[in-house]
Amino acid sequence: MTLASVTKAGTKMMEWIQQVSEKNRLAVEEQEKTAELFSSIEQARRELCAAQANYDYAKDPSLLEYCIYDLKAAEMRLNYFLKLAKKEGLSHPVYMTGTLTDRGRGEKVL
Repeated sequence: MTLASVTKAGTKMMEWIQQVSEKNRLAVEEQEKTAELFSSIEQARRELCAAQANYDYAKDPSLLEYCIYDLKAAEMRLNYFLKLAKKEGLSHPVYMTGTLTDRGRGEKVL
């Protein structure tokens, strides 16, 4: 083997390593993005549950008005994240089936 062929092989190997590293970096970024989106969906779901609970226990008419506003905002936020996940082609059996329940009591949230 000549020095030129060893250098050429080494260069090709370095290019291959860089390509694999780039693919791995992109895959990790995609996984992080997906995890962050599912985390946002879960947080929005919890906010919706809290808003529903506040509405259920509110008695004062002016407080009810606030609770309705808060409930609508929470619904819109959750729907936004679910649409974003759908647009990205993501699926998760708990988040995407419309069978989320409130604290395991069997009450549908969506």
